[in-house]
Amino acid sequence: MVLKDYNMGSGYGSLSRTVEEIILAFDAVYKTMLLFTQLSQNLQESRLTDKQKLEAFALLLTMVVSVGNAVSRLQLPTQQPQV
Repeated sequence: MVLKDYNMGSGYGSLSRTVEEIILAFDAVYKTMLLFTQLSQNLQESRLTDKQKLEAFALLLTMVVSVGNAVSRLQLPTQQPQV
């Protein structure tokens, strides 16, 4: 029932397409988090070059944007005001 509500709010038209988009969105977030985790291990050991620090910041920003995109795919349909 919850998935049906998200499907209606997604605007994709089919349940399978909605699920596919959700999976793709979270896949992008997951892959970005893995890259950031690798860089953060070096960060904890203070072995990052300036270029790696810039890459870590870019990955962090990408992760935040990816989370925003994933969440936007999970919008419930807007409720019409009761008259």
